[in-house]
Amino acid sequence: MAAPTHDDLNLGTWRRDQGTVLRQAVSVPAGGRAPQAIIAESEVTRVPTEWSPHSHPMHELVWVRSGTLTSRVGNRIFTVPPGFGLWLPAGVVHGGRLTAAAQFHDAFFAPDRTPVEFAGPTPIEMTSLLESLLVRLARPDLDAGARAR
Repeated sequence: MAAPTHDDLNLGTWRRDQGTVLRQAVSVPAGGRAPQAIIAESEVTRVPTEWSPHSHPMHELVWVRSGTLTSRVGNRIFTVPPGFGLWLPAGVVHGGRLTAAAQFHDAFFAPDRTPVEFAGPTPIEMTSLLESLLVRLARPDLDAGARAR
């Protein structure tokens, strides 16, 4: 039997605010093999933003510093407030949405280099240390030596 596609999972759609930008999934290295154990990103959204249902070959941790992040996994809805993140294991189909002006952050973790295992979506407290590390890794001006440390 073939694995279900994202459309087969019938996650449905949410009512979208006017001006919402619909995005496709972030591209991460195929097979979850990245040059680094962690790939981090951040951005401030100017308009409401939504991601179609998708999955990644790497674990993903998503969080916001301001605004609201909501993620749908199957028939479950997760609202992620500032101070918390949502861990999404590799391969879990999810969609998400952000309010306008949200400070959005995500980090991808190579499964073969991540000692932590969660069976499903898991809320994570974003401690100052964890958030500082991941925000630093999102800096585009970080050289290879600093990134490896």
